[in-house]
Amino acid sequence: MALGRYKTFVAGTTALSADMNALQDHFTGNAATLISPFTNNLNANGQQITNLVIETVSATPSAAPEGRMVYHTTLDTLLVMDGAAVRYVPIVSGGFGTSFHTLRMTSAGTGMEFATTNVAVANVTGIGTIATQNLTGISLTGYLEAVEIATPSNPSANAGRLFFHDRGDGKTQLSVLWSDGAVRALATSN
Repeated sequence: MALGRYKTFVAGTTALSADMNALQDHFTGNAATLISPFTNNLNANGQQITNLVIETVSATPSAAPEGRMVYHTTLDTLLVMDGAAVRYVPIVSGGFGTSFHTLRMTSAGTGMEFATTNVAVANVTGIGTIATQNLTGISLTGYLEAVEIATPSNPSANAGRLFFHDRGDGKTQLSVLWSDGAVRALATSN
């Protein structure tokens, strides 16, 4: 508890009404300091905490303590610390199911965006699977880079999957996998 003692009463002292009123005012006027900062866990007992605002920061904090959450105002994203690393929580704007939505992710302090109708992708690394997109084309000013993987599962009919894999002799091969399971080599490293 951070709230200090109002007055030290000694044995035999008469408690005057002024003292009692001031003591009550001391507690009611400083109620937040009775619990802030916490010295123990707070149990909401299954009840809602309403109108809660996550702590805001303008610089990425350290990875500790595990479980801490903050909102990074410069990156406009929620950060979660896992004790060893800072995890960036993806933000969806526009809402899924609308005619336009953007999935924004951040990593290492840089923004990444993937949009359905206007693809703007920067520094996309390790983002996993992105939901199916109906695009007529993707224009890049850089390059695509991929690593070797095992042969993926067959795509749906009228589709193909490009992937890099080890062809068995230590050389990397770029191949396409067709819906019937056929794999066709397109290029092999020297």
